[in-house]
Amino acid sequence: MGRPPGSKNKSTKPKASGGTKRGGKKTGGFPASDRKVTRAHNEPALNADEEQAKIECFNAHRDKIRPLEARLETAKKLVAEAYADAKKDKLPKKMFGIAKKLLGTKKQEDGIIGDVKMIRFVAKAVGHSMAAQLDLFAQDDGPTTISPEQEGEQASRDNKPAKPPYAPDTELYQRWMAGYYAHQETLQKGFKPLQPEGKKSKAKDEPAPPPDDGWGDDEHDPARPLN
Repeated sequence: MGRPPGSKNKSTKPKASGGTKRGGKKTGGFPASDRKVTRAHNEPALNADEEQAKIECFNAHRDKIRPLEARLETAKKLVAEAYADAKKDKLPKKMFGIAKKLLGTKKQEDGIIGDVKMIRFVAKAVGHSMAAQLDLFAQDDGPTTISPEQEGEQASRDNKPAKPPYAPDTELYQRWMAGYYAHQETLQKGFKPLQPEGKKSKAKDEPAPPPDDGWGDDEHDPARPLN
């Protein structure tokens, strides 16, 4: 049976297993799996002494890491048990995460505030009554002009304990404490030492001596003729 006019003869020979073309260029004569060379193959071979030294170094680091990992697992278990106890009191783990972020970095705090604003917007959009309650939050959420130092100073003025509303490992905590103790030092400088009992101020308690008017003392007889 003849081929139809215009048809071309196609070779039935299998194609060579050369590399695929990328941008008009061949990648190579080996498949991709054969061209992949691991890093270990490029490293020079170690002699017996070098290999033993590397083994000892590896085991030294392993001995330090293993107890730390064990302590980490123990800490994770204790934290999980603490969260489980809080959950029994109907305090979910999410609440503690929110508290940590509110008292954490400025970025974490802004993230929580942004979530509340988003909830307010959605509640207002769907006509939920929660929006009316969150409107007050949106109005009061303006840029604050009170610095942590001023907050700490005011707490000292109000005779409150030195307990900043920030996490101990944050800069806000340190600034709050700096303002608190600065005011405490001011108070200490303003205190005058009390006088010991039995000693009185001469300027206030002792009467001033009578002026010398030239007439002598009070016991002199005024009837005696003057010499």
